[in-house]
Amino acid sequence: HDTLLAVAHAIADRLLNTPQSSAHFPADAHPDCFALRPVGKMRQIGADATRELIGKVQVSPTVATRKVGIIHECDRMNLSAANIFLKTLEEPPDHVAFIFCTTDASQVRPAVLSRIQRYDFRPLSVAQIDGKLRRVLEAEGRQADDDAVALVARLAAGGMRDAESMLESLSEQNANADGLLFKIRDDPRVTRVGRHLRRWSIDEIPQLWNVVRGDMALVGPRPPLPSEVSQYDREIARRLLVR
Repeated sequence: HDTLLAVAHAIADRLLNTPQSSAHFPADAHPDCFALRPVGKMRQIGADATRELIGKVQVSPTVATRKVGIIHECDRMNLSAANIFLKTLEEPPDHVAFIFCTTDASQVRPAVLSRIQRYDFRPLSVAQIDGKLRRVLEAEGRQADDDAVALVARLAAGGMRDAESMLESLSEQNANADGLLFKIRDDPRVTRVGRHLRRWSIDEIPQLWNVVRGDMALVGPRPPLPSEVSQYDREIARRLLVR
């Protein structure tokens, strides 16, 4: 939905903020741009809201050369609202452009689809997102673990915008600027008492007692992957030295 909203605003911006416009505004705050969204528990677009939108766009533009109506989740439009829109779509005013947004075009009435131009935005593959993220990191001179980048690409579910947002969020939360070793900044899971326990390894004493009793073996942590080690600089390698 966030991606569709960004695309709709970008199209509206191109339609509204032209050289012929007397003033320029962001699409979401433009006096000649109107939005229609589902409301209520049933999440539907009703007839009254549809009539109100059509009434607003029928009036001449204020500062732009045209008016734009954005219908979010147009598949949630009930039968009455769809019928009202059909009359306007059959003879639309010259100064009006409608943008219909949906993530499920199969639920939009065929009569509506037959009167508009349809553009399907397909999700990107994991490989495409992974490659774009690596190019972004390289262009900005940042480093990140290969497995972490691949995981972000999978979690993005085909959305490049979501992938970039996740990557930026992780970068901001990482206390290690190099990006290779992730340590969350101001981890909310660590309390003041817990920070003291971890600093002096007091929380390991019960396990050490189990080792003395012979119930547990004394082993080290999982060794880092070769791909990680190859990117370590001297400072990281020094921190991992075992004395």
